[in-house]
Amino acid sequence: MVLEVLSPYPRIGKIDERIGWFAEYGVRECWVLHQAERRLEVLSCAGGIVARRHTFAERAPIQSEVLPEFNRTVDSILSWEG
Repeated sequence: MVLEVLSPYPRIGKIDERIGWFAEYGVRECWVLHQAERRLEVLSCAGGIVARRHTFAERAPIQSEVLPEFNRTVDSILSWEG
């Protein structure tokens, strides 16, 4: 699993290129966190490509095939204070 936290000012490469590389090298799931929009995309990879893409708004429970018992929301992650 890979988690990409997008910066409002990306400096290195394009996200689609990185996701393609992750899928090609066997990563099963990529999470892409859009902080400014408070949403998360969960991309499931199979056979070297992105097979499914699910978007979770800030209050929707995040569902993951790699972490099936994960039970947080985007809001709870971004508001976490440790």
